Amino acid sequence: MQHLLQASQHAVTREEMVAQFRQAEQQSKERFEHVEQQAKERFEQVDKRFEQVDKQLEKQHQAIMSMHQEIKNQMRWNFGMLIGVGSLITGILKFTGT
Repeated sequence: MQHLLQASQHAVTREEMVAQFRQAEQQSKERFEHVEQQAKERFEQVDKRFEQVDKQLEKQHQAIMSMHQEIKNQMRWNFGMLIGVGSLITGILKFTGT
Protein backbone atom coordinates (compact mmCIF):
# COMPACT_ATOMS: atom_id res chain seq x y z
CA MET A 1 0.00 0.00 0.00
CA GLN A 2 2.76 2.36 0.91
CA HIS A 3 4.40 1.56 -2.38
CA LEU A 4 1.27 2.65 -4.27
CA LEU A 5 1.13 5.86 -2.25
CA GLN A 6 4.75 6.66 -3.09
CA ALA A 7 4.16 5.81 -6.74
CA SER A 8 1.14 8.12 -6.90
CA GLN A 9 3.15 10.92 -5.24
CA HIS A 10 5.95 10.30 -7.71
CA ALA A 11 3.48 10.51 -10.61
CA VAL A 12 2.11 13.79 -9.29
CA THR A 13 5.62 15.09 -8.91
CA ARG A 14 6.38 14.07 -12.47
CA GLU A 15 3.21 15.80 -13.71
CA GLU A 16 4.17 18.86 -11.70
CA MET A 17 7.64 18.77 -13.24
CA VAL A 18 6.18 18.54 -16.73
CA ALA A 19 3.86 21.46 -15.96
CA GLN A 20 6.74 23.48 -14.52
CA PHE A 21 8.86 22.65 -17.55
CA ARG A 22 6.10 23.80 -19.88
CA GLN A 23 5.65 26.97 -17.84
CA ALA A 24 9.40 27.63 -17.89
CA GLU A 25 9.46 26.94 -21.61
CA GLN A 26 6.59 29.39 -22.18
CA GLN A 27 8.31 32.04 -20.03
CA SER A 28 11.54 31.55 -21.95
CA LYS A 29 9.68 31.90 -25.23
CA GLU A 30 7.96 35.08 -24.03
CA ARG A 31 11.25 36.53 -22.81
CA PHE A 32 12.94 35.68 -26.09
CA GLU A 33 10.12 37.32 -28.05
CA HIS A 34 10.34 40.38 -25.79
CA VAL A 35 14.11 40.65 -26.25
CA GLU A 36 13.70 40.12 -29.98
CA GLN A 37 11.11 42.93 -30.13
CA GLN A 38 13.41 45.25 -28.16
CA ALA A 39 16.30 44.46 -30.51
CA LYS A 40 14.08 45.15 -33.51
CA GLU A 41 13.03 48.51 -32.04
CA ARG A 42 16.65 49.41 -31.32
CA PHE A 43 17.70 48.50 -34.84
CA GLU A 44 14.88 50.67 -36.20
CA GLN A 45 16.11 53.56 -34.03
CA VAL A 46 19.67 53.01 -35.25
CA ASP A 47 18.43 52.95 -38.85
CA LYS A 48 16.66 56.28 -38.27
CA ARG A 49 19.83 57.75 -36.79
CA PHE A 50 21.86 56.55 -39.77
CA GLU A 51 19.34 58.16 -42.11
CA GLN A 52 19.66 61.43 -40.18
CA VAL A 53 23.45 61.25 -40.27
CA ASP A 54 23.34 60.43 -43.97
CA LYS A 55 21.17 63.49 -44.63
CA GLN A 56 23.54 65.68 -42.61
CA LEU A 57 26.54 64.31 -44.49
CA GLU A 58 24.80 64.97 -47.79
CA LYS A 59 24.17 68.59 -46.75
CA GLN A 60 27.79 68.97 -45.71
CA HIS A 61 28.93 67.45 -49.00
CA GLN A 62 26.81 69.94 -50.93
CA ALA A 63 28.18 72.82 -48.85
CA ILE A 64 31.77 71.65 -49.46
CA MET A 65 31.14 71.28 -53.18
CA SER A 66 29.67 74.79 -53.24
CA MET A 67 32.75 76.15 -51.47
CA HIS A 68 34.97 74.20 -53.86
CA GLN A 69 33.23 75.76 -56.86
CA GLU A 70 33.48 79.23 -55.33
CA ILE A 71 37.22 78.76 -54.67
CA LYS A 72 37.68 77.55 -58.24
CA ASN A 73 35.93 80.64 -59.59
CA GLN A 74 37.99 82.95 -57.37
CA MET A 75 41.22 81.26 -58.47
CA ARG A 76 40.27 81.72 -62.13
CA TRP A 77 39.39 85.35 -61.51
CA ASN A 78 42.67 85.91 -59.59
CA PHE A 79 44.68 84.22 -62.33
CA GLY A 80 42.90 86.31 -64.96
CA MET A 81 43.58 89.48 -62.99
CA LEU A 82 47.25 88.51 -62.61
CA ILE A 83 47.59 87.93 -66.36
CA GLY A 84 45.71 91.17 -67.07
CA VAL A 85 47.75 93.30 -64.68
CA GLY A 86 50.98 91.66 -65.87
CA SER A 87 50.06 92.33 -69.49
CA LEU A 88 49.14 95.91 -68.66
CA ILE A 89 52.48 96.50 -66.90
CA THR A 90 54.36 94.85 -69.78
CA GLY A 91 52.45 97.00 -72.27
CA ILE A 92 53.13 100.18 -70.35
CA LEU A 93 56.81 99.34 -70.05
CA LYS A 94 57.06 98.59 -73.78
CA PHE A 95 55.05 101.69 -74.67
CA THR A 96 57.14 103.98 -72.53
CA GLY A 97 60.27 102.35 -73.88
CA THR A 98 61.98 101.79 -70.61
